Amino acid sequence: MSQKYFIKNIIFFLCPMLIPLTLLGALAYTIVEHQFKQSITMNNNNLLNQMEQHIDLIFNELNSLYLDNSANSENIMNFKDFLRAETLNYEQTSALNFSLSTLTTQAIARPYIYSIYVYYDNQYKRVLTSSDGLVTLEQFYDQEWFSQFSKKNSNSTIWVQNRTIKNYNFHTPHDVVTLYRNIYWSNSTKTQGIIVLNMKKNYFKTILNNLKTYQNQTIFVLDEKNQFLFVNKNSPSIKNIDLNQIGNKKQDSFPLQVNGESYLVTKHHSSTSGWKYVSIVQTNILYKVPIMLKRITISLSIISFILGILIVIYFSHKNISHLRNVISIIQSAKNGQHLLSKTKQFKDVEYQYIVENIIKSYVEQNQLKMELAEKKYQLQSAEILALQSQMNPHFLTNTLTTIYWKILALTGKPNEAIRMLEYLSDLLNFSLRIGGRTVSIEEEIRNTENYIKILQIRFKDQLSVQWDHDDTILHVSILKLLFQPFIENSISHGLNKEEESDSIKIKIKIRQKHDGIEVSIMDNGKGITKERLTELYESFSSDDFSTEHIGLSNTVKRLKLTYNYKSTFRLLSKPDWGTAVIIYYPFE
Repeated sequence: MSQKYFIKNIIFFLCPMLIPLTLLGALAYTIVEHQFKQSITMNNNNLLNQMEQHIDLIFNELNSLYLDNSANSENIMNFKDFLRAETLNYEQTSALNFSLSTLTTQAIARPYIYSIYVYYDNQYKRVLTSSDGLVTLEQFYDQEWFSQFSKKNSNSTIWVQNRTIKNYNFHTPHDVVTLYRNIYWSNSTKTQGIIVLNMKKNYFKTILNNLKTYQNQTIFVLDEKNQFLFVNKNSPSIKNIDLNQIGNKKQDSFPLQVNGESYLVTKHHSSTSGWKYVSIVQTNILYKVPIMLKRITISLSIISFILGILIVIYFSHKNISHLRNVISIIQSAKNGQHLLSKTKQFKDVEYQYIVENIIKSYVEQNQLKMELAEKKYQLQSAEILALQSQMNPHFLTNTLTTIYWKILALTGKPNEAIRMLEYLSDLLNFSLRIGGRTVSIEEEIRNTENYIKILQIRFKDQLSVQWDHDDTILHVSILKLLFQPFIENSISHGLNKEEESDSIKIKIKIRQKHDGIEVSIMDNGKGITKERLTELYESFSSDDFSTEHIGLSNTVKRLKLTYNYKSTFRLLSKPDWGTAVIIYYPFE
């Protein structure tokens, strides 16, 4: 008992406490995580948009250079003259100085520009640079870019290349990101030249590093071919990452696993440059607060569980000790021992109350036993009286069967006498062979129908019986032979048998009411006077059993004894209006 009681207390005490705590913690964690996800996504998008705005300025600069050198016919002619002339005259020198001044101003005015080259195809391989002026390719320290130029190249878009420029052998190399764009004249599809824009990689690294980011957050830029361009720091999180996997992903935000670590990737694709701006940050850094909230919830749940177990152990031990004493007192009461010697004082009011009620019940026990014994004796007496009025069922059934076959042999066909014998035989089988004091409502109705059919053969159209019941309660038990005495009384006292024109209608209504069954039996007979009603109620209240027949009075007493005096019986009548019997009894 101790183990079961302990487990029961754990279930009923800890569950109501731990379940709300766990649900609230899970709900709070889910809400906070959702809010953090939205906030993180918004912040990352803002960072990437800032970076995109910087890069778009550069593309606009390159587009401006392209327009100056492909759409302005005067500039084009000047470039042709001083690039293709063997020696420069005054006008060509002036045009060169003007173009060089314009190019140099553009490079100096933009802090992110390292140098600008403008090249038109010419026999001397001359190129105009913002850093060294007009130079020939053979004498120029930076020749790598020229491999990107080709007259057959029909690419009209901007492409990019990571490069290193070293002015002289004793100079420190400069990391640059070079943008290329072919130059076309008029509507020609043939490449006439190329514009080369060298950007300082360190400048963009500085911009990326100055962005307000999360701890260890990595931001980098990929070109259209998913080649690496800029990064804010040399983070170990990107060393083992497949850039093609990130660049080709259609989603703007997605999780990523690298070396067993979880990362959140946010990507923004630029419609202007085609570049991808990417943010990568560890999940445990982003969700630091939700993770901490989750750990706090788990810790509180564990602490609450341990405290709950200790409290349950204390109260279970205390309550089991009290319950054992109470059980000891109850057992003594069952064995008929004197309880005054067993009485114990409890500190807890509820247990003291239980003990006092046990003693009170013990004091009343003998009286109750006497009353129950008397009721049992009365019920047995009623059954004995009923049995004394019965004939031997085997003899009576065999006799009815013999009479049935004799009548059939004499008449040669079924008739009313044979049908009455059949109904009577069924009645006897029900009354004498079905044991117990109660039967189902369905069985009682079927037996009463046989009794009614016998009466209808006798009284023909003078008798009609109407049933009104709910099919869902047909399985409920009811007192055996309940309806027959009341139908018999309705016919005996409500029908004038000498006048064939006289008739009686009986309605039997059965309904479930509260926790029991209500039966109403109504007729339109002669009714009963007030004096006779008073006599009948007095006979119902008497404890003596009628020995004349199993009639109305005995039926009422059987109801009381069967249902432990919890049934009710009402008899309502008015002369020349009819009589109604209303019976209520509880479910067994």
